[in-house]
Amino acid sequence: EGITLYSVRLVSDPISQRIALGTSDANSDLYVQILEENAGIWTASGAGAPLRLTDSLAFNRYQRAFDLAWERFTGKLLTAYSVANTPGGSFRTWTSTAGWSTPASILSNPSGAVGAVIQLRDSPKTDDLLAGFLNTDSDLTLVRWSGFGWVDQTLVETSVSGSQSLFDSQTGTFMTVYPEAFMLSYDQHLTGSR
Repeated sequence: EGITLYSVRLVSDPISQRIALGTSDANSDLYVQILEENAGIWTASGAGAPLRLTDSLAFNRYQRAFDLAWERFTGKLLTAYSVANTPGGSFRTWTSTAGWSTPASILSNPSGAVGAVIQLRDSPKTDDLLAGFLNTDSDLTLVRWSGFGWVDQTLVETSVSGSQSLFDSQTGTFMTVYPEAFMLSYDQHLTGSR
């Protein structure tokens, strides 16, 4: 169609031969497609065509306003994204048995600012995921996905220009690093099992 892609994200399911492909484009669309490998051939899963999760993705040209991550042991995909003029972010889950969930909010008490950047990181030891949510007011909020919902929402900083997040694969400790501070560790929330 001649539409310009702005961002592409490809993540593999750690327990199956599936990958999820997310793309954002110049029309503010977010598409996600699940692909499965069978005998060396990748094919679309389910209905086949990419699913448009939103047609009003926020800030899609220079910053990726969406992310994808698989839970470590369940085969559940989580897609988090920022919708234009909607504070707090949205998410949907996908499983091979239930398909896509309906859209829901990420942050329980978002500020009035719209999200600019979302990062998801998976724990190496549990099905927990951690979302870093940076909004247009430069507020960095971290919130943990427990496999069933968002918990432990924490406003970390109110004047951030960017951040990077990671899990230590040996300890399961989550850290986020950003210019105005050194680091924040969330190991007390993320190293245990549910």
